[in-house]
This record gives sequence, C-alpha cells and structure tokens, in this order.
Amino acid sequence: ITILLILSLCSGNTAAYDSSYEEAIAIQLAEGKAEDEVVWLQANGREFISLYTNYTTEQPKGAIILLHGMGGHADWPEVINPLRDSFAELGWATLSLQLAVFSPEKAISDYGGTLSNTKRRIEAGLAHLQEWRFTNIVVVGYSFGAASAVQALSTHDIKNVNALVGISMQAHAFLSPKLKLLKKLESINLPILDI
Repeated sequence: ITILLILSLCSGNTAAYDSSYEEAIAIQLAEGKAEDEVVWLQANGREFISLYTNYTTEQPKGAIILLHGMGGHADWPEVINPLRDSFAELGWATLSLQLAVFSPEKAISDYGGTLSNTKRRIEAGLAHLQEWRFTNIVVVGYSFGAASAVQALSTHDIKNVNALVGISMQAHAFLSPKLKLLKKLESINLPILDI
C-alpha cells in the first residue's frame, strides 16, 4: 500500500473513527486481487474488506480467520501475507479480515474503542466461512489482532471457533479503555497457542 496515497485521501478528517482511512486501504487492497480473493462483509452496518485464500492441498484441514496488527491491513506484508500463503500450502483456507484503523495522526490509545467492532467482524467472517461449509475454524491474530481476538472470544458470544493462536500478543497498556488481557485469557475455554 502506498502510504502517501492513503494519507492524501484522508487529510482533513477529524472523526474519532476515520472510516475514510479504512476505505482508502480497502481500495488499495482490492486492486490487482483476483475476483474470488476479495470478500466484502458487513458488521455494525458497515461494509469491510476481507481477503480469502483457498487451500492448495487435496484435503482441507479447515479455515483460519486472520487478524492483523494495529494500524495494519488484511494483507500486511511482514506477517499476514506470508501466513496466508503458508497456511494454504498446509491445507488451510484463510479469511483475513480488515480491522478498524485510524489515520496516523489520531491518538493510538483510541484503538481501545475498536475492540467491540472486532467481535462483530469475527462473527461476520465466521458466518461467511460456515456458508462455505467450513466447520474446523481457528482464529489467528497478530499483536493487536491477537489481543482483539482475546477480547472477542472472552465474551462467550462467538460460537464455532475451535482454537485461538496469538502471535506477539500483548495487552497494549496505553489503550483506552484498558484491556485486561490475562483476565480475559483465563475466561476463554478453547485451546490457545501463544507464540
């Protein structure tokens, strides 16, 4: 993603949650992707982009919902994109969700307010994968994506997730409101792998 393009598209917006910034990211993500790779989902009355990668083995093992880190996107080159490719080769389909993001000039502590939004996006991703007959579904989150997954799964409202993998999971003490990560982790009754 060309950062300068995104910044130019978003200049002047002072809303707490900058949907135009996320929309600019979605436009960039959709460009050059295959038609069956881009999946538009709905959460909280708003459409958001996700990227699907099909498994490349004869027998699928299941599907993975991928959650990127703070300020990132659904095809983040250092972590998410390589995971999408690697999981496909191991028999896992992936659905990488675009999480709520803020333009860089916003206060980083505001990301605490996006946690409930992540829950709705995970639910939308789950519903989509279940329509495609996936039953073995795992959530894999990176950094803030992992913390967001913990918050979402600790509510016990999300059904049909078989495991959680957190990569570089941390509580992000600067968030407002605060995320009590360890307490939330204790309440999740799923297999959890913390990497």
